[in-house]
Amino acid sequence: MKTWSSITTLPPPDNRYWIADGDEIWKDPTGRTPEDQREAALQAYPDPPPAEAAAPMMPPPPPAPPPTFEEIFAGLQSLVGLESVKEELMALYDAAYSIAAIVKAGGTVEEMPTLHMAFLGNPGTGKTTVARLCGAMFQQMGFLRTNTFIEVDRGSLVGAYIGKTEENLRHKIASAIDGVLFIDEAHALFKKDSPRDFGGDAINLLVKAMEDERHRLVVILAGYSDEMQEFLDSNSGLRSRVGRTVKFPDYTVEELIEVFQQFAAKSGWQLDEAGQEALKKTVTAVYENRDPHFGNARDMRRLLDRVRERHGKRLRTEGAADPRIITAGDIPETF
Repeated sequence: MKTWSSITTLPPPDNRYWIADGDEIWKDPTGRTPEDQREAALQAYPDPPPAEAAAPMMPPPPPAPPPTFEEIFAGLQSLVGLESVKEELMALYDAAYSIAAIVKAGGTVEEMPTLHMAFLGNPGTGKTTVARLCGAMFQQMGFLRTNTFIEVDRGSLVGAYIGKTEENLRHKIASAIDGVLFIDEAHALFKKDSPRDFGGDAINLLVKAMEDERHRLVVILAGYSDEMQEFLDSNSGLRSRVGRTVKFPDYTVEELIEVFQQFAAKSGWQLDEAGQEALKKTVTAVYENRDPHFGNARDMRRLLDRVRERHGKRLRTEGAADPRIITAGDIPETF
């Protein structure tokens, strides 16, 4: 097959009406000379062809291997404490492993496990943090198509007039399809002393969605332990649709100290030996005098704020050889 660069015999230069293409020639209506025609053709069809045109077709890359146990639980395992919570979620991983093994062997699984959950615990025990991890974890396990995470509370669901609550909840459910809908302080939807409260409308619609969309939606209800028990009993179908109730225990003194140290490290701080002793003394006193509203990790963040104030005052008034060091004087005895 001839190429443009192989054309060496051109029509006579006085013939301005012919164009050459391999062994054939035809009249050129534009009036270009054969040399003009040849140059135009070389620019349009370079010889040899572009490298990308000559490159062999490559097979598609192989599919990525499924995530490992360590990859799925990396975020969860990095959290301080919460051993019982981690065990509950590892049980769901085992369920996913069972399903994957059956499918790999050629079987089919039509009945999936119920993933709706209730998180019960005091403030600052990690309920929201774990819920956010669940979106990505359930996607990696194959339970959900996406890692979508929609967080709502009573204020974003309950409307001020009839029909508004249903509209709000339908919108949130649609946004969370194929992902997680997390309702923080869900017990606030139930007001037993206000039978005309629109929160009951939200509960009724939520119960229906938990059943109708159970294969495409995970609902996580979170709140304080006692209030959540009343909430789950407020609707005859609500508790039966919650497949797992996960209790988040209060942190121990040792765990609270570890949480504070993590917060401090993120602020670029290190505690010297005296600072560590003062921290232990303060955290122990706060823990022993805690009430039902004890904030757990939130209180450690509050303590961090007080330490930052005292640390800054010391630097401003006394100076320091190394401003990264937290000393005993930076730790308040209470807060």
